[in-house]
Amino acid sequence: MILKEAGSGADGRYFFVFKDGSVHHISEVATKRGERCYEYEADGDLLMVTFRRWAVDIRRLSQKHGEKVSIKELKDLEFSLSEREQKSFEELREFERMVDQVKSFSQHFHFGEEKMLREAFSRMDDLKLKMKLIPKRRKLLTQLKKGIYQLWFLQYLIDVIQGGETEIFVSRRFKGKQLDHPKRLYESYEEQYGAPPEKLTGLFGRKERLTLGPPTVVLDDPAYSIWEEFQTPTPEPGVPRLRPDFVVKKGQHQSLFDPKVLDYIRDYELDRTQLAPDFFNCLKPIDLLIECKTFRWREEHKEQMNRYKRLLSPKLALLVARREIPPPQKKKLDHMGIEHIENFDLSHVKGKRGALKEIISKV
Repeated sequence: MILKEAGSGADGRYFFVFKDGSVHHISEVATKRGERCYEYEADGDLLMVTFRRWAVDIRRLSQKHGEKVSIKELKDLEFSLSEREQKSFEELREFERMVDQVKSFSQHFHFGEEKMLREAFSRMDDLKLKMKLIPKRRKLLTQLKKGIYQLWFLQYLIDVIQGGETEIFVSRRFKGKQLDHPKRLYESYEEQYGAPPEKLTGLFGRKERLTLGPPTVVLDDPAYSIWEEFQTPTPEPGVPRLRPDFVVKKGQHQSLFDPKVLDYIRDYELDRTQLAPDFFNCLKPIDLLIECKTFRWREEHKEQMNRYKRLLSPKLALLVARREIPPPQKKKLDHMGIEHIENFDLSHVKGKRGALKEIISKV
């Protein structure tokens, strides 16, 4: 029997075999006959799993059209997972606790990431099963953990800034898939420069959306504006686009850019001139740039922070790591003038609040 898998990411069709008391992906028990194509000799219960945006359909291929199998039937089965994958699933317990903490705090928030996390963890068993049924695509689990850690850190950042007396105003998030500029940026442009340029669409495509609009969160007394995943264009040839996890500026702001940036974007779109130098010249001073690292230290983290510091010129740059930062790397960060807090996790957060407060006091 020839079986061919199809799809990408979470969406698609996959095959599994229930054999010797556990569930195996088809690649473990069949002969590969091409790209995602396998020859299987019936020796176990064959399952076909189809995903559509996290909805899952599971069928036992014992009949012509397949006999539907419920998720409940599979939950108690053993899955063939590598040691690393098994450890990753066990680690989810810590992130479940983070979500529990965020739930009580997140009533103030209404943007998409928090809703996604709430829904995902309301049915954790289903989520774990679906992750197991997506062979070699467990990066989705990695992305989920990163989103949880980032949101969990944000609540502590806000709490420390306002000393527990939190008054939060949540702004409309702006992502320019089609560049519909915020009204106030246009108004400010018109006051200073006259009529704004025509509406621009499609700048850079889906992968390089620009953060031109209002912050994710605006705080009052003391006033701070916080942008989550602040995204810029590619700054110079050979350098990846910039997207720090958080950018913080004192005061209440509608945008981090001088309205003149609209002219430079228009020129780029019409003439395909070099946008980056003029674009960055329109950027207002950043008081604090924060990057969160959920997993173990990698050398590229230091290089990433160096790029942020060099190209965005924040007053302070902070790296927050959930795990330990190797001592030699901490010395390099110190030499570069980059603040850092390691082991910022559930077990140590109470002892780390003081360090975070001290850094914020320098802003």
